[in-house]
Amino acid sequence: MARRCHFPSKPASFISYEPRDIVRDLRYLSEDLTDLLVFLGFPDLEFKVYDPRRARVGEIRVELQKPDLFERDYRKVERFPDSPIPRGYCVSASGDDFDRAFVNQDSLSQVASTIGHELGHLFSRELNQNVDEEGKAYAFEAAWDFAIQSKGFLGLNEQYSYFLSKATDQEAWPVHYEAFTFVVSLLKEGYNPCDLYGAFVRREIHVPSPKGRVLIPVFN
Repeated sequence: MARRCHFPSKPASFISYEPRDIVRDLRYLSEDLTDLLVFLGFPDLEFKVYDPRRARVGEIRVELQKPDLFERDYRKVERFPDSPIPRGYCVSASGDDFDRAFVNQDSLSQVASTIGHELGHLFSRELNQNVDEEGKAYAFEAAWDFAIQSKGFLGLNEQYSYFLSKATDQEAWPVHYEAFTFVVSLLKEGYNPCDLYGAFVRREIHVPSPKGRVLIPVFN
């Protein structure tokens, strides 16, 4: 990857994992994810095991949850009771609080990919259109996934689920499907995922409507 994703606009400095019995070696996982952030161009961000005594306003808190706890908490914030259960979701801070990302317990590769997607939401301001916000998150997830696979972060490389091979359920997640399909189409044309992420952040690119047209930025 020739470029880095230099677009954090929030002072996110640590990410936590709870409950602690889901991942055995949290210190190793935190250190490896910190190296991944540095590789992507975030040298000032760091993963740490959560310590409430050292928590600071403006930080991002990621919680790994067992499926029953994850579903219970998700139902509290989801407006539609019959909606399917996602792999993760995030809640932006209000007042003196943390940005929070919640990740459903799964395989290490799936958890790692979901963390990347949720960080793609939280590392920059929310966009006006939901489909563009999802496109932004998918672009960052692609950069995150490609880095994991190419550099073997977390011990994942050849067996890691490659972003372009993933699928999103069109019926269950229509907005996600539109955004994912659009991002994948640009990646297959040779666009760099960090470039796409930055273009979404700067509002230079938009996911097209089924009948609409979209401006594709030209990168130097």
